[in-house]
Amino acid sequence: REVRELLRRERNEFEFRVEQRQHEVEESACAWLDENLRRHTNRKGQVQVEWVEPRVAQIERHKTMFNHHISQVGRKTQSHMDRSAAIRKQVEEAYAEFVRDLDQLQQQFKECKSIEELQA
Repeated sequence: REVRELLRRERNEFEFRVEQRQHEVEESACAWLDENLRRHTNRKGQVQVEWVEPRVAQIERHKTMFNHHISQVGRKTQSHMDRSAAIRKQVEEAYAEFVRDLDQLQQQFKECKSIEELQA
């Protein structure tokens, strides 16, 4: 009987210590979870200010730079097209002059009866 009483007391003490330890672990887990949640809640605003807003500014800057680049490319393309049109006109004029000179020479060849006339 005394042994039974002793075992019951030991068991009750053990259960009490287990419950107490379980309560301590729950308390520390809750405190840890609260701390992490508080940290992440603060971080949400911090991310908004430190990451999203600068990123938006960076994207806007890239858009502006890209639009500037596109307008420069358009201006260069237009100047190249104008220059190539002018060169094409010069080539056509030079070709027309060449054809006139060639026609004159052919006319001279037809009119000449001898080589001496051509050399003169």
